[in-house]
Amino acid sequence: MKKSISLLLCIIWWILVPQASEFSYIIRYLLMFMLFMSFLWIKVSLKIFSKKEVYFVLLANLLIWALWYLLLYKFDSKLALIALMVWMTPTATASPAVLRFLKWKVDFAISAVLVTNIVIAIIFPFIFKTISDIDISLWSLLIQILTVILVPLLLAQLLQYTLPKKTEIILKYKNLSFYAWLLVCFVAVAKASNFIQNSDTNTSYIILIASVSAAICLISFKVWSLLGGKKLKLETSQTLGQKNTMLTLWIAMTYFWPLIALGPITYLVWHNLYNAFKLSRCK
Repeated sequence: MKKSISLLLCIIWWILVPQASEFSYIIRYLLMFMLFMSFLWIKVSLKIFSKKEVYFVLLANLLIWALWYLLLYKFDSKLALIALMVWMTPTATASPAVLRFLKWKVDFAISAVLVTNIVIAIIFPFIFKTISDIDISLWSLLIQILTVILVPLLLAQLLQYTLPKKTEIILKYKNLSFYAWLLVCFVAVAKASNFIQNSDTNTSYIILIASVSAAICLISFKVWSLLGGKKLKLETSQTLGQKNTMLTLWIAMTYFWPLIALGPITYLVWHNLYNAFKLSRCK
């Protein structure tokens, strides 16, 4: 709930400060910092990659985007791209923490975080180069996206195994990632606001984007929970529904139009509201 309220209040303020869009270059580094703090308490092992249900989550991320894209492309190509980016977004690095609060199987979420983020980071560039006219080479795009994911992961694992006591000290300041998250949203909304103010985008189109992301959120949390079967229904729902929108937000701001970033931003609101609802019922 804290995230949802903070995000909603800040969006109102950030829309009024479009000048902050000039600082969009810091999004990449803030994202890497957030991923580093999240990966710092996740220990990588081969056991993590042995859960078959995790690959159902991955397949849902990789395959269903095509359905959304084809359904919306003839109607609006930009909206189709927004839906693709939101749906393909991998599992949020914060999902294990939410599962812990809900008293569900945390190890499943950890597996989903690592598998979906690494694989989708590799797949993203190939899909974007196929369906769009991004003015950047495939390998350059691949290296840049993988750097954002793998550098924080490798540094976090190295620190865990070589300096465990230092790792514990750093984890005491894990709340700093929340403020980094707010700053990323601040710059992203400011840039989107600046883009909207200098274009002919109307309010109804923004509502349409929010509606599409809301539909994806509902389907991700509710319908695709069936992939986990009876044993992992709730865990599959959470790992598909709670997405690492900061990653796609950075991609949208770096390689596409600022308007595309409204997809991940509005999804942020929906999945945090859903989490707040689930956590309130758990108490």
